[in-house]
Amino acid sequence: MGETVVLHLLLTTDTTSDRKKWWVAQGLELDLVAMGESPQEAQAAFIQTLEARVLLAKKLGLPSPFHGIKKAPEHFWRAFNKGIPLPNQPVPYLPDDFQGPVPTLEARVA
Repeated sequence: MGETVVLHLLLTTDTTSDRKKWWVAQGLELDLVAMGESPQEAQAAFIQTLEARVLLAKKLGLPSPFHGIKKAPEHFWRAFNKGIPLPNQPVPYLPDDFQGPVPTLEARVA
């Protein structure tokens, strides 16, 4: 470890059919999504998704936890560029023998 990579994260709101408001964390380099009842919960759920993929890839002996995941569609990138920045946040847990750059999240609210 040592090298870092910045992953961009868009935080937006969505309302379900029962009118409940959710915060949605949309990854940009990795088209992954997580939800929570607040921006902090959505971001934490996204981090948990990243961590789970890393651990699962290690357990299964896969070469990359993010192989085959495409970038998010362009309209998410445009929304991110117009968003309000939040402080960057490192992914807090990675195995000691993690191979690859350490991800840090740059999040914006749109």
